[in-house]
This record gives sequence, structure tokens and C-alpha cells, in this order.
Amino acid sequence: MSPPAQEPFVPLERYLEDEELSANKHEYWNGTVVALAGGTMAHARVVTNLGGILFAALKGKPCRPFNDAQRIVVRETGV
Repeated sequence: MSPPAQEPFVPLERYLEDEELSANKHEYWNGTVVALAGGTMAHARVVTNLGGILFAALKGKPCRPFNDAQRIVVRETGV
């Protein structure tokens, strides 16, 4: 039996360029790009409701909630 094929390393800059043009969302982790599954209506409803609750709870405070469209980079972990 053959070992599984290795995915090629993708530099962060390349991932960001490709993601801008992509119709689908992906996750980047240590040079590996993984396609994310689409959400359901129930998931979208939960996310919207939670966002509203967080927005109200954080009003007037220095923190702000964001939805899943916001990209973040955690440089210490490569995520």
C-alpha cells in the first residue's frame, strides 16, 4: 500500500492571494490549505443570534465581536 500523497507547502502570501479570488472558504495551517464545508441554515441562525448577543454584551467595551468572514493570523502557532 502506498503512503498518502503529501500536500505541497503553500506560502501564506500565496494562500491570501488565492483566497481573495476563491468562491469557497479555506483554512490555512502551517502551509497546508484545507477547504471548509458550507454552513447550514441552522448554523447561520445560531451564528447570527450569538453575534447579536455578543454585540449587545460588549457595547461600550474595548472588545468587538466579528463573524466568520474575519480572517485572523496567530503567528506564534502558524495558524
